[in-house]
Amino acid sequence: MNLEKLKYMTLHYFFKPKPVPQPSEREYFKDLETIWRPSNSKPKIVLRWFMTEWCNYKCPYCPQEHSRNRFRGSFRIHSFDNYKPAEWCRAIERNLIDKAVAITITGGEPMLDIKNMRVLLSTLLSNSY
Repeated sequence: MNLEKLKYMTLHYFFKPKPVPQPSEREYFKDLETIWRPSNSKPKIVLRWFMTEWCNYKCPYCPQEHSRNRFRGSFRIHSFDNYKPAEWCRAIERNLIDKAVAITITGGEPMLDIKNMRVLLSTLLSNSY
């Protein structure tokens, strides 16, 4: 597989607007995993965390409501309104210990919650994963 195809497949897989990979995309990822996860290394986890729908941009093309105080089922739409950053970090550490982790935080504008994001990011970055 040449490098250009690998770059395309990486971008295609990680930046598609669909939140859940389709079966055909899993085939693309299988090729990437053989490069990214050699058989003699720690297991790798790619975590795409849709953290919030809260956003201040109000882009004209976006159908999302922008209020923070909304619910999706029994949970609020912003992760830190449901659990504190320390609880999220403990859950991540408990489930992803002894793994190499790549986390993408997305959804809305998670950086609006600067106080909690600082705690989350400093805690996550200080851990070995």
